[in-house]
Amino acid sequence: MKQSYFALFLLTISLGSCSKDGENIPLVLEGEYRAAGTVLAANPIVMYTSRGQIDNQAVIDRYLKRHARYNPSFSRTNIIFPGTTTLAIRANNKAALISSYQTRHDTTEAEITDRTTDYFVLANLDSVGPIRKPFSIKDGCSMLADRIKVAYPGERCRPDSSFFSSSCKNRPVRVIRIQDEKLFIPQFSWLIRTATCGITQSGEWNLLDSAVLGQLRSGDTLVVQERQVELLKQ
Repeated sequence: MKQSYFALFLLTISLGSCSKDGENIPLVLEGEYRAAGTVLAANPIVMYTSRGQIDNQAVIDRYLKRHARYNPSFSRTNIIFPGTTTLAIRANNKAALISSYQTRHDTTEAEITDRTTDYFVLANLDSVGPIRKPFSIKDGCSMLADRIKVAYPGERCRPDSSFFSSSCKNRPVRVIRIQDEKLFIPQFSWLIRTATCGITQSGEWNLLDSAVLGQLRSGDTLVVQERQVELLKQ
């Protein structure tokens, strides 16, 4: 009888160990994915201030109405994702992004440069530019915009011949969300307002970096929404 109990005890430990190991197996990304035709309003519009989070949609709507000229493309309903997008993930973290819209067809070679349990970052293999940027002191909106997202393009700049601006090249990045062992294209829209400025952006392939919420000061307002498009494995 003791031997039977001991055998049952060993079996229980073994099954528990297998389950735990299985949970740590990373999702295999390699394959070809086609973007679904719908942008899912998966998450609500949320407002943040230095005093905390605001979820009341009526309050948010009144705020957006007052600042309509800054409004990005928020939506509480599903909308059409334009064109067709295919993501092919290959061995050694290499990838290709193929997009088509009307008569335009583009292929971007990329690679996975960073990965967490919640997302991975696709960076273009080639940089773009040169882009001329004037030397200037950043306002509060621009400084918040530099911290709002989980991934930013790598950038290299040097002074140009005018001495009043710089010539820059950057390496564009896109974020792909991982959720319930599925892949999604984020559609991140955001609005930043301070006492002196406003800035907005719609439909970025990126995600909110929650660390920025602790850096909001009195008078700062941040409104965000993270919608998404599912990538269907072919």
